[in-house]
Amino acid sequence: MCRILAYSLLVWPLLLSAACDRPQESSGAGIVVDTLPGGTVLVDNPSEGLWEQTGEDWRPVEELRIGGADGEGPEVFGQIRDLVVDDAGRTHTLDSQAREVRVFDGDGRHLRTLGGPGEGPGELADPNGLAVDPRGRLWVSDPANGRYSVFDGDGTFVESHTRRVGGFGFWWEGTFDDEGRLLDPSRAGDPSGSGTRRHLVRHELRHGELVQVDSVPMPPEGAVTEPAAVEIPLESDGHQFVSIPFIPQAVWTVGPGGRLLFGAGDSYRIHERALAGDTLRTVRRSRSPDPVTREDVEAAVDAHRDDVPDRALRGLEEAIPETRPHFETLFTDDAGYLWVGRATAGEGTEGDQGDRSTFDVFDPEGRFLGEVRLGVALTPTPEVAGSRVVGVHQDALGVPHVVVYRLNGR
Repeated sequence: MCRILAYSLLVWPLLLSAACDRPQESSGAGIVVDTLPGGTVLVDNPSEGLWEQTGEDWRPVEELRIGGADGEGPEVFGQIRDLVVDDAGRTHTLDSQAREVRVFDGDGRHLRTLGGPGEGPGELADPNGLAVDPRGRLWVSDPANGRYSVFDGDGTFVESHTRRVGGFGFWWEGTFDDEGRLLDPSRAGDPSGSGTRRHLVRHELRHGELVQVDSVPMPPEGAVTEPAAVEIPLESDGHQFVSIPFIPQAVWTVGPGGRLLFGAGDSYRIHERALAGDTLRTVRRSRSPDPVTREDVEAAVDAHRDDVPDRALRGLEEAIPETRPHFETLFTDDAGYLWVGRATAGEGTEGDQGDRSTFDVFDPEGRFLGEVRLGVALTPTPEVAGSRVVGVHQDALGVPHVVVYRLNGR
């Protein structure tokens, strides 16, 4: 699943060139920019990034953690479902177990708590995501109450709006475009209710009411042909489906200017298009996929030994591909840079997590800069605001923490 972040007011340049007859060399060595006959701008990047030539890389240094296993204060979380950082640098952390949002300043000090369990105004039943609108107001998706609850910058509950779109997951992926329209993903199809393909349903506020405007179909999720799960017959009637690790999945995000960025991970190719229009740009990078190691396979199979019959484990093992997807997440930061998330094997700095969070960073023109590798895995997708990376990490005991990195050199 993919997470959506889109808080930049910058618009990506289209890089449209009058010279369409032949490729043009970009300012970066080895980067070729071409305009295809249909008007799509193609940015071809080599394996090496510009930082390797300039030495101007971004070096992450952990500077803050909020969380712990003991006590009852606001720094002790049950389950962090989502977080967002507003323009004032405050981190809003959604604890879905406590059904509340806790707000911390840039130094990690607790400022206030919003929500609380219930069905009354400003109360939350099963919150699953956060988004900040262009007015700086916090929207909390609460599908169990069938609504969005809205809080102002001071944490005061101001209004709620009915959530009419169908389908929701563990994480809510809604966001706002630069014009203040709410984009909410739905598997219920178009506004008429037909079809099951995922759509982005656009809403706008009219005279204080949230009105559904239209529905934009997402790129087909069948772009990757490999099955994502194996079907295991049960001894009784029925079947069990088990997800296959390392299968490329379609991922997407809404970027600056309300543009859709998407790819499948089976190739290092990311497309950028207007929500309901033509493809504006394709960014490619020459790179070989990381291998799936024997240790990866054994860990994946061991994770299912308690819920999959032994006779079926071999089928699961045989279905695991030989390579990892090129990427698993996409998002843009507050300055319009594209972050492409990869899961790479390796011990965390504290030995408490098998994977780290590794990101390939592209500038707003689609040029590959280099890699940012954090010491621990952050889930869901982190937020990058200015020189800070803010995300959620679970330690070896399963205790969630809000982790803040400083990007030196940015």
